[in-house]
Amino acid sequence: MTLNIASTAFAGTFKDTSGFRSMSRKHQLEYMAKLKGAEQQARDKKDSAAALGFGLFNIWLCGLAMNNDELMNEIQPVLATLSREADAIQSAL
Repeated sequence: MTLNIASTAFAGTFKDTSGFRSMSRKHQLEYMAKLKGAEQQARDKKDSAAALGFGLFNIWLCGLAMNNDELMNEIQPVLATLSREADAIQSAL
């Protein structure tokens, strides 16, 4: 579910991937540092699932920032699957 939260926040901030890519490297790294901070807070609270979600989303952001198509092709299907599973769990609750 953390992936969906991070994705929604990303879309609210940048609208789409081109919005993130058009930002300066400094701003991209600042945004990624915020996610890393959220990941660490989740770890501190012993919420390993949330920490994993933030970490995976940050990996996606790294691929996006570096225009690394190979990484993007590897991680996007994983994130999409986890997002769908979270949606299914959320709707069942």
